[in-house]
Amino acid sequence: LTLVGTSSNPCGVLMQMLLGGMSPETGAIRLLAQLIGALCSRYCISALWSLGLTKYHLNERTFVCRNPIQVDLPKAVITEAICSFIFHSALLHFQEIRTKLRIHLLAALITFLVYAGGSLTGAVFNPALALSLHFKCFDEAFLRFFIVYWLAPSLG
Repeated sequence: LTLVGTSSNPCGVLMQMLLGGMSPETGAIRLLAQLIGALCSRYCISALWSLGLTKYHLNERTFVCRNPIQVDLPKAVITEAICSFIFHSALLHFQEIRTKLRIHLLAALITFLVYAGGSLTGAVFNPALALSLHFKCFDEAFLRFFIVYWLAPSLG
């Protein structure tokens, strides 16, 4: 229900721009705000976890970094781009369907896409979310994460 008209996903902003529902200037400002928000969340979460407010925060510091990308870069880019393309194509086609049914169809589609691509890349296909997910291991993998989780879904 909250998906309609939102712009928390950069791919959604690009789709609104391409459909003429948003000016390129507004779209660029929203995309920049999302990138800044994703980067800020990475640093804020890291700072909060470093406080060790609960026992889970303390244990998190001992976890080994695990890269969610289990395939080489070209396959990861293709996986995220295809997942994003399928999802956003479905969004366009499902606009005609009643809201109550559309919600369940999109949830089923997201579940399918995450199951299909999850073992390869995590199948996040939301750039703003993906850049802030792996805050502990982020610095050494920034370029790869940016290409796979930001550029690929946006191209898709």
